[in-house]
Parts: sequence; structure tokens; C-alpha cells
Amino acid sequence: MTPKKIIFIYILACGLGFLIFGITLVNREQQFVLLAHSFIQGKLYFLQGPITSGWADTSQFNGHHYWPLGVFPAVLLTPFVIFFKTSFLQHYLSLGLTLLNFYLLFQIAKKLILKEETAIVLAFAYIFSTAYLMVAFASFSWYFAHVVATSCLLLSLYFTLVRVKPILAGLFFTFGFLTRISLLFGVIFFPLYYYFFHRSTFVKLSRRFLIPIICGLLLFFIYNYMRFGNAFETGYKYQQLNIPKLVANRNIGMWSIRHFP
Repeated sequence: MTPKKIIFIYILACGLGFLIFGITLVNREQQFVLLAHSFIQGKLYFLQGPITSGWADTSQFNGHHYWPLGVFPAVLLTPFVIFFKTSFLQHYLSLGLTLLNFYLLFQIAKKLILKEETAIVLAFAYIFSTAYLMVAFASFSWYFAHVVATSCLLLSLYFTLVRVKPILAGLFFTFGFLTRISLLFGVIFFPLYYYFFHRSTFVKLSRRFLIPIICGLLLFFIYNYMRFGNAFETGYKYQQLNIPKLVANRNIGMWSIRHFP
């Protein structure tokens, strides 16, 4: 199959996915849009809950409902919500980011493999042969966060592997962990890469990469403190869950080793 045919199939699949999933799913669970609306009003808590789920999965504290997930997707949506209000759907941005992810995957793979056709196949396989497919088109807030985090991580890798821009790599990595805090564990990759492949400039590159991350951590702690009075509290402690198994797991402890068995 030629690259042109693969690109055609990709565009066709995007269109079908938009029509099929978009009509039935994308108007539900738009918490990041609602949070962006709150930011515009100068508030860090929800001014209204989603129509379908109400206050489920939000974190209730001092009479207000907060969102325990990362803040960056809401920040990213804010310009769109300013113009389109809460009628703007996360799905629209998710589709655009998916196209961006395909391009970034292609560029990264081409840099590493040096074969354009193979790079296109690998990028196509990532989007359409993994769980990413459902995540991209059923853009509930949890899935939308995955798409945004993927874009941020791929941009960070792009500005490390394809074009060496450590400040941009660090900036997008910061946006990534401000979307999904678990991404922070991947920070070790970048200094190691600089050490093994840019040893003569290792210190300079690492320092530039880490500056945005340190600033992002400060913002993360300030955001938590302004909401819960505790810099280390993201809101999961106060999250309202309606699923008994999840409640039981949380009661064991967020970081307990008893979860492993």
C-alpha cells in the first residue's frame, strides 16, 4: 500500500469517526469546557455541573466542586470558550490534536528510521491500531486529557529527537504533566538522552529543559493550594465516586502497596 493510500484511509477514518462518535458521544462529559468557563469568570471551581453526570467525579471542598484532573486542558480550551461559550465541544480540539499527533509521530519515526513510507505506516498504526483510537474520538474529559497529554509528550519528543530545542521540549513536557501528573515520571528520559547523544552540551541542554518544568511545578503547587489549602492535594481525596470498587480502593490509600496483589 502506497503512502498516499494510507493518508487517504486515515483522512476517511477521521471523517467517519467524527460523524459516528461525534453525534452520539461528544456532547457529554465536557468538564474541561465548563472549567475553562469558570476560569473566564475568575473562579477555580465549577459554576455548573455537566448535564449528564452532575457533580459525579468532582471534588467537593468548602461548598464548591473542583476538578481533580490536570489544569492544562482547561487552559488550552479557554480561548475557544471565550468565543463559543460552553457550546464548544472538546471533540473539535481532540480531532485537531489527533491530526497533529499523526504528523509528529511521522516526523519522529522518519528521523529515527530514515524511511518515509515506514514512518507513515508506524504513525498510522499508533493512531488506528491502539487504544488511542477510542480515546481520540470519544472525547469525554478523561479521554480528552489523554489526547492532550499525548500531544504534549510528542511535541516534547519532537523538540528533542528531531529539532533540539530544550526550552520548548521542557515547556511542552510541563504542559503534559499539568494534564496528567503521572507523566512527570518520564522526565528522566530527556537528561539521559542529552547525556548520551549531546554529551558536550549536556549541562546546558538539561538546564534549559528543566527551567520550564520547575516553573510548572511551582504553578502546580500554587493551583492546589489555592483550591484546597494544601499544595500537594489535587482533589482526588475529596472526589465524589459512585462506583463501590473505586471507593474501596481509595479507602485503602492512594499509594498503598496493598493495591499490587
